[in-house]
Amino acid sequence: MMPPLSGRLRLITEMVPACGTCADVGCDHGYAIISLMLSGKVKKGIAMDVRPGPLAAARENTEKYGLAEKLDLRLSDGLASLSPCEADCVVIAGMGGPLTVKILTEGKDRLSPETVLVLEPQSDKEKVRRWLEEEGFLQEKEVYLEEEGKVYSVILAVKSSEKQEKLTPAQLAFGPYALAAKDPVLKEALKDRLRLIRNLKGKLAEAATEKAAARLSELNGEERNIMEALSYYKEEIILASASPRRKQLLETAGFAVRVQASDADESVVHTADPADMVCRLSRIKCESVAETVSEGIVLGADTVVALDGEILGKPKDEKDAERMLSHLSGKNHQVYTGVTLIHRENGETAAADTFYEKTEVFVAPLSEEEIEDYIAGGEPFDKAGAYGIQGGFSRYVTGITGDYANVVGLPVAAVYRHLKELGKKA
Repeated sequence: MMPPLSGRLRLITEMVPACGTCADVGCDHGYAIISLMLSGKVKKGIAMDVRPGPLAAARENTEKYGLAEKLDLRLSDGLASLSPCEADCVVIAGMGGPLTVKILTEGKDRLSPETVLVLEPQSDKEKVRRWLEEEGFLQEKEVYLEEEGKVYSVILAVKSSEKQEKLTPAQLAFGPYALAAKDPVLKEALKDRLRLIRNLKGKLAEAATEKAAARLSELNGEERNIMEALSYYKEEIILASASPRRKQLLETAGFAVRVQASDADESVVHTADPADMVCRLSRIKCESVAETVSEGIVLGADTVVALDGEILGKPKDEKDAERMLSHLSGKNHQVYTGVTLIHRENGETAAADTFYEKTEVFVAPLSEEEIEDYIAGGEPFDKAGAYGIQGGFSRYVTGITGDYANVVGLPVAAVYRHLKELGKKA
């Protein structure tokens, strides 16, 4: 039989590594350390508390669970009754951040370089994380838990001799590991807190007092930290393209983007079908980058313009640009963008998808002078069809049917839809 554990205590016991001796500071009823000993995860347990009452409750429970002769109960102010290097793991849970820091500071001579810390501060967690950083501890893991309307987090920290990067304000506030791991409980807590902050800011702005202004400044700082933290949750796309327009389109849509341009040989694709062409080109670009990626989503794309059975790519020179623009003048044409998405996991392709979008574009009649002026501006040379709808050429576009972003270079809405489907396939 095991003692009853709340979700919070269960998480704490899960974070404790298998070890010889574990000291539980502020043991309360002793359920956590008793569970660790009964499971065999901990060979020797030390339960410590500054108050006689919790120790009496812990003693009663040790007898109930048959550990009266095995669990060491100590009346102790923090780590004071712990001998130097006695514990392989120290648990400090259920206390405020300042008290946790006080116990660690006053008792750090009791810790060995190998001592693992499992900490569950219930307030001012930033102060605990800052202490760990200053004392050379690596915050190896942190997990958030929501239980009965309250959010808890448990930190696993180990001493590290390696130089670590200084934590950002958001990492100090919410934990570097939890942010990097995109902890889902933390994400919901951040969103809830952000809504509350913005509501409070609205009320404080109306108050227009010195005290309200000071509080508003504090909330602005907290809001900045939350926004930085939420940026970790943006879905990262590894873009197999050097196109600044595609990168900007993805970032505007809320994706985090890492560019890793493809060096695939595009000359191997020969087809008169524009849809087939962009799909095949996007696939070879994406695959060439994906094979170098062990984890993540890789996106490859290719765009062409089609008119009267001719596929218009990027112009070779001014003469080629003039020919293309003269051909587009006063007509409607089609823009095709092919997209390939590859989801990589553990160095393998977990899922892949290729699709294309087509947009109809209507162009006003262009004079020779207008074509010459547009070419002189230098805009046509890195764009399919020798024009960019988002630039100076926009004055000549009388209408479109379909996705505007597709003409710019990437149908972002379609990418988002297919990403959701890709997640289901993986």
